[in-house]
Amino acid sequence: MTGSRFIVVGGAGFIGSHFADRLLADAAVARVTIYDNFSSGREWHLSGHLADPRLSVVRAGVEDLGALTRAMDGHDTVIHLASNPDIAKAIAEPAIDFDQGTLLTHHVVEAARRTGARQILYASGSGVYTAQQATLDAQPVIRVPTVFACGTADACNLPESSLGQERWFANGYERVEVEGAGHFIQREDPELIAALLRRQNISHFTRGK
Repeated sequence: MTGSRFIVVGGAGFIGSHFADRLLADAAVARVTIYDNFSSGREWHLSGHLADPRLSVVRAGVEDLGALTRAMDGHDTVIHLASNPDIAKAIAEPAIDFDQGTLLTHHVVEAARRTGARQILYASGSGVYTAQQATLDAQPVIRVPTVFACGTADACNLPESSLGQERWFANGYERVEVEGAGHFIQREDPELIAALLRRQNISHFTRGK
């Protein structure tokens, strides 16, 4: 990446916060702005950098083109990560993917045009994973014992998507539902994951127990 002034649109989530980690670790980076409505992003993702004067956080939606344009002004590089966080809901209501995908991307591009940002880095949404299933189906079975933890509050990979997968695991497949956990269990509660790896024959695991 080139430039020294970055705005991360949808930057309060897991991936966006890792961009913030990497950028703020670079002394050559002069400015990092996180633009997020915090519908799925979390303030604690950024807590380690709040004392860094190079970081600013704008709590607003990408739907607001005026607010986005004002926040983007003065940045060289736009990292666009904003998208619909609830894939399951979009299956039943396809318009969500337009409103929170195509339209939001249009606003990001338009704001970049108005402000003269030099480049946009864009990550596709998790909806593209479906097209990869045929590739996955052609792969050989996994031959190491496997524990798969899924969060009951994960709106990206629904817990039921990991049911019935035993045929892909030659030496055991243990599926664990973690009550109240979201998409990134290992970051939400690393101690829970460490405890889980030490346990055997778990069918259901509740956070804090």
